[in-house]
Amino acid sequence: MADVTIAADFGASLGRAIYSTGSGYCKPELMLLDPQVVRVPAKSISNYEKYKIGQPNPEGGGIFARGRVPQKPTLKLLSPKELTIAVIMLGYRNSSILVIEKGELTRGSTGDFGFARMVQKIQTFTSGQKADILVPVICSQRGQLGKRVLETLARSSRSELRNQEVEEIAEAIADARAEYIALLQNWLIQHLPSQTKIDEFIISGGTARYLKKELNDLLKGFGGSLNWCTGLEERILKTFGDVVSNQSLESRLADVYGLFYKLHNRPLPRIRETTGDLRDANVSAV
Repeated sequence: MADVTIAADFGASLGRAIYSTGSGYCKPELMLLDPQVVRVPAKSISNYEKYKIGQPNPEGGGIFARGRVPQKPTLKLLSPKELTIAVIMLGYRNSSILVIEKGELTRGSTGDFGFARMVQKIQTFTSGQKADILVPVICSQRGQLGKRVLETLARSSRSELRNQEVEEIAEAIADARAEYIALLQNWLIQHLPSQTKIDEFIISGGTARYLKKELNDLLKGFGGSLNWCTGLEERILKTFGDVVSNQSLESRLADVYGLFYKLHNRPLPRIRETTGDLRDANVSAV
């Protein structure tokens, strides 16, 4: 029986799944560099009404379904029905929180508190530096930006003016970063439950990785375990290789990757470690 190709646009990237109706084998793929429009014969979708994906999944649903791991390697993965879990997604444009209490989604919130908020603030202080130039520089050294890195942003040709410009850029980035972190922390505290103990945090997104230390410091105060979806991201890197690793996309793709396997009702694939051993995903279909 012929393979069926499914194309789905998840927003940040174009994902494609190859599903063989004969063997039941399903493989996710990425079309990041050269997306194509897939033309499907009308006959192939004449009975599309019979296929139903299920309930809508909010942002964070993928890492909740396939990103959870036991709090300790020797422990069994507890059911969501036994816990209160907070899912935090921080991306370039948006931030979102889901709170799942005893298996039920009790609250959710989203806002425009992504990394772009910080970039826009820096632009107002630096004569409109372009975002596509600012972002790689800001992210290259996290919070520790050296003079040599910042010199790539300076546009003055005269040495004395160039040094002054570098100092102004460094100050602008430091101020914008501090302001953004404070704003984001206030937003998180406002939307996390204050009267309910959170047993587990699941955290993902490119901006979350950038602010990992600050988020760890903040969330540890709630007493729950912190899960940064490292196992999920490792599978993404091993599945897609350089096309993801060269652009550090694993954090951005974690939610989509987890959602793919949830919709397909399959556990994550096992990964082969450097020793050659196979390790189970520790995640069952939810």
